[in-house]
Amino acid sequence: MDLATAKETLLTPHKGPGSFGGAFSRDGRTVYLAENSGRDASPSRGTRLGADGAPGPTEVLAARADAELSDFEIDDAGTKAALLWKGGQERSRAFRPESGKALSRPKLPAEIAGG
Repeated sequence: MDLATAKETLLTPHKGPGSFGGAFSRDGRTVYLAENSGRDASPSRGTRLGADGAPGPTEVLAARADAELSDFEIDDAGTKAALLWKGGQERSRAFRPESGKALSRPKLPAEIAGG
């Protein structure tokens, strides 16, 4: 929503049901999403916003055939993302959102994690 004009812009146009969660990049020009519209598992997606605030096409940043994205966090600098996948047992992945380059993966202390 543009706070000055109260104009709302739909960032996730889709048909049928879907679950969505997201976070803005530090500069406010990219929206990172966890969404499952039209599929069983939730991948990590990203969309850049144009100068007018309109969303561009979404692109898959990370996906797994054997798991659903259950949570993600982006650091304050916007340079690192941590993904938590749920499928049997929890699995984690860390990467740089702008390039998709993998980072060393944190080891989880147990089979179930969150927060």
